[in-house]
Amino acid sequence: VVSQQDNGKTFSVSSTIHIPVERKDNGAALSCEALHPALNTQKRIRHYRLDVYFAPTVRIVPPTGILREGDSLSLTCSITGNPLPRTIQWSKINDTLPERAETSGPTLQISRLSQSHNGTYLCQAQNNYGRAVDHYTLLVYGFLDKRAQ
Repeated sequence: VVSQQDNGKTFSVSSTIHIPVERKDNGAALSCEALHPALNTQKRIRHYRLDVYFAPTVRIVPPTGILREGDSLSLTCSITGNPLPRTIQWSKINDTLPERAETSGPTLQISRLSQSHNGTYLCQAQNNYGRAVDHYTLLVYGFLDKRAQ
């Protein structure tokens, strides 16, 4: 857009770009350059960094191997989102978290596992743009359980 002031000697030029963005564009760098004879071949450059807001995603990182009675469980909830959710909620479907369960930010730890800990655990996070949930089904084998061998 070019506009001229009343004196007929001063002009203003503006340029607008519309870019459809996705979450992967968050943090992308953009720049705007202006050239004019009055600048003596120097460019004026303005840099911008995109700040794209999006709903969170949640993924529980499961442990490797078979869990037996007496083992410890550590689950980590990997979260993305902009803004990053500040609170992460751990829960167990149809039950409360076990007495020995400890949560610290994105991590759930249960020491001295027993078969009473079996069940499905949820990690939930939300921001102003949405909510996300992932689940992990825990199966603790007893010492004499032949299925795990």
